Amino acid sequence: MTSGPHEFARFASRWQGRRRVHVVSAPGYLEGEDLPADLDTFVRTQADQVLTVAEGRPFVLVGRSSGGWTAHAVAERLASRGGLRRR
Repeated sequence: MTSGPHEFARFASRWQGRRRVHVVSAPGYLEGEDLPADLDTFVRTQADQVLTVAEGRPFVLVGRSSGGWTAHAVAERLASRGGLRRR
């Protein structure tokens, strides 16, 4: 079994009724999905997805293993364009 959004099902269940939980999937894992052209494209598209899902509300980025690296890169990207505020 490969890693993916399913790994966060138990995590998300703990927040049911208290917070919305969304998973932003990485492209290229499913058959037929193209890989991003480069790292910058990957981080940019992930950041765009986060802002779309957040709909202007506060959010927390969580990731495990390379997902943690992704969450960190996305946070840096959002901070650099003013789309992230620390609490």
